[in-house]
Amino acid sequence: MRRWALAGVAVTALLGCSDTSGPSPLEALYSANLRKWTESGPTSYQMEIGRSCNCPVSATVLLTVRDLVVKSRVYTDTGQPVPADKADEFPDVSALFAIIRQALDGNYFAVSIQYDPTYGYPATTLLDRIGSTLDDNINYQILNLQPLSPP
Repeated sequence: MRRWALAGVAVTALLGCSDTSGPSPLEALYSANLRKWTESGPTSYQMEIGRSCNCPVSATVLLTVRDLVVKSRVYTDTGQPVPADKADEFPDVSALFAIIRQALDGNYFAVSIQYDPTYGYPATTLLDRIGSTLDDNINYQILNLQPLSPP
C-alpha cells in the first residue's frame, strides 16, 4: 500500500446533525473547493484513483483526461483497460464532485473529504450512506494527479 502525505483540509460530518441556519462547514468547503477546481484545476491530467468498498469493484485505476474528457482508464495492477460497464466506478474529478454532491443532498450518514490544497479536488473521500452497516461504505482516493501538457 502506498503512503502519501497531503496538506489538505479534512472534514467529516454526520449529516443528520446539520444546522439549517446556513451552509454547513462541509457544504462551505465543498463549494469552495469545487470553485477552486473549476477555476484552477487542469483540463488535461492523469491520476490514479483508488476505489475500495465491501464490493467486487475495489481497485486502483490510472485515469487520463484530455480537455475534460476521459480518454482512458487502466487497472494499475494488470495494465488492462477498465471495461465500459465498470467505468463509472472510477470517476474523473468532475464526476467525483457530482457523486459527493449526491451524497450531500441524499442525507448520507457520514461524508468525509480531504481536499487537495492546490487544485481543490477531493483527494480522499469516504461515503457512508447508512451508518449501521459497512456494506454501503465507498472510499475514493486520488493519487498522483499530474497536469498534462497539450498534445
